[in-house]
Amino acid sequence: MAAPIALFATLERASASQKPVLMTSRTPPARLAIDLADLGSRLRASLTIQIAPAEPALLDAMLIRLAAARQMAISASVQQFLLGRLPRRPAVLREAIARLDRYALALGTAPSRRIAERLLGELADPPEEEQSIPQPGRQAEFHATETPSLL
Repeated sequence: MAAPIALFATLERASASQKPVLMTSRTPPARLAIDLADLGSRLRASLTIQIAPAEPALLDAMLIRLAAARQMAISASVQQFLLGRLPRRPAVLREAIARLDRYALALGTAPSRRIAERLLGELADPPEEEQSIPQPGRQAEFHATETPSLL
């Protein structure tokens, strides 16, 4: 019962100081079973917005823009290959483009389907050190001396 009271107190303080409050939940407030009547009515009266997964066209455009930001030209066939096989999440697309760029630079070649295939294999089955608990802000490293074998 302490959590609902604490939430109600937080909402009261925010209201008194005219500060907005952002709350997230997998369940809309109207469907929550809340015993504290005042808290329940406040939550039901709050503005509720559902955030849906990104649409395919948005993710397609994101992949193209991420590549362009790295001044990397990706053929339409490589784009379609990646988009057809990668999980449709922005973080995965960012990591895939970053790795594709590093691999292509290390090999001194344009991004190709062969490099993309290698990349997908690594994203699906990361090396041991990448399977540990991720640390905030930590990105996988690729050194130019570690040229990926694609033959």
